[in-house]
Amino acid sequence: MLRWLIAVLFLANMIAFMAVRGTFGPLPAAGPLDPDASARQVAPDALRVAPLAPPAAAN
Repeated sequence: MLRWLIAVLFLANMIAFMAVRGTFGPLPAAGPLDPDASARQVAPDALRVAPLAPPAAAN
């Protein structure tokens, strides 16, 4: 009995993993893909990443 339970749980886990990886296609909530998204960016090279706070001084 326990062997069957483990087999069913393993199979359910593999199906869930495949669904998350996109094996069955994109989720309907994802919407259609937008091929022009990168073309509409305004000066992406002008972005600068800065830390929120300066790092603490190490003693």
